[in-house]
Amino acid sequence: MLIKQSKYAEELEYYMKALPLIEKSGNTKGYLKVLCNIGGVHRGLKNPTRAIHFLKRAETIAEKEKDLGSMVQVYFDLGAIYFGEGEYNKAIEYESKAIEICHQTGNKSFESVCKQVLATIYSEGLDENDTALKYVNESLELAEELKDQFLIFNGLGVLSNVYRKQGKYKESEEAAFKAWEMDSTNLNMGPNIAANIAVANIYLGNKEKAVEFFNKNNGLISKNTDKAYQESLMDLEVKYETEKKELQIEVLEKEKQLYVWLGAASIVILLLAIGLLFIRHRLITQKRELAEQQVKQLEKEKQLVAAYAALDGETAER
Repeated sequence: MLIKQSKYAEELEYYMKALPLIEKSGNTKGYLKVLCNIGGVHRGLKNPTRAIHFLKRAETIAEKEKDLGSMVQVYFDLGAIYFGEGEYNKAIEYESKAIEICHQTGNKSFESVCKQVLATIYSEGLDENDTALKYVNESLELAEELKDQFLIFNGLGVLSNVYRKQGKYKESEEAAFKAWEMDSTNLNMGPNIAANIAVANIYLGNKEKAVEFFNKNNGLISKNTDKAYQESLMDLEVKYETEKKELQIEVLEKEKQLYVWLGAASIVILLLAIGLLFIRHRLITQKRELAEQQVKQLEKEKQLVAAYAALDGETAER
């Protein structure tokens, strides 16, 4: 995870540099993919505002192009982000749209994941556990059909949560214990599974087993806390670097656009100046030609006066 986190800054820098180039090239699919990846990187960095910004741009293009694969990815990511932000209705809307497309295209793996998210939203967010139970059971059916151990493990964890919230502690303990037997070292779902087993056994009157799994829960939480602390430090550093680089890239793009506009404006001003000089030169030329014509006219008039004067002189002499 730490290695993955450390690469986010590098990934984001690459994607942000590629984004304007791909947009100008007219490669819509490539542009869409980069937008989705940028949104995914920001989601991984726990930066929901920026993630939503890029994913919404991707959503518009994906729907216009009817790119079902991209639509599923965007809907799933937006649903998960809105769930984390407590906007449950939006989260349900997006996850439901993703499930509908998965059902159409036969993408059972993604459908299973989306239904687990929906089950969690209904259970943890809205306290509608009957609806949550429906979705998690459907998710587990798909996971077992695919024989996907990861999906089965997570599905059992969600199922255990739903049963616990319903007060069905025997069913909660059974689901959690199946998951525990599959993987007792998982730092993401493991503490929750151990806690469910402990809580269920308190209500079922098995004090020794409850204490045993509370201790296991504490051990996993301790490891998870150390990991989370290290990741949070890494996150802060990576977020700072990525946001700084992203800002630098945006500033450079704006500077480039400014230079283009300034260049265009300079050319327009130069053309206007040349036009004005040409008009001025034309006016001066016309004035000079007019003056020369007037001079010639005066010369002709003088010659005529002189001729008439000579003629009058001759007449008088005669």
